[in-house]
Amino acid sequence: WFPAKFVELLDERSKQYTCAGDDAVSEAVTDLVRGTLCPAIKAVLEHGMKRPTFLGGPCHPWLFIEEASTREVEKDFNSVYSRLVLCKTYRLDEDGKVLTPEE
Repeated sequence: WFPAKFVELLDERSKQYTCAGDDAVSEAVTDLVRGTLCPAIKAVLEHGMKRPTFLGGPCHPWLFIEEASTREVEKDFNSVYSRLVLCKTYRLDEDGKVLTPEE
């Protein structure tokens, strides 16, 4: 389900696209991303963090990223399960009806 009123068609026929990505089109993007951002992110993810006293052990930033993403995904599990139960109970899928968020 995706609200069509938020979709906007773009005419990008005059844009330059390449399989190498934006850095092949724009030199400024290459300098910023490849030269500054990527090495900084790599250093943080490879180094980890020093042992904080309140956590009791080493804490790598990647572990935090995984935990945060897992919690975001799990938040929607109950909503999806509830919709599935409603659809099966009232046979909404057979009638071709789709529940809106208000329903």
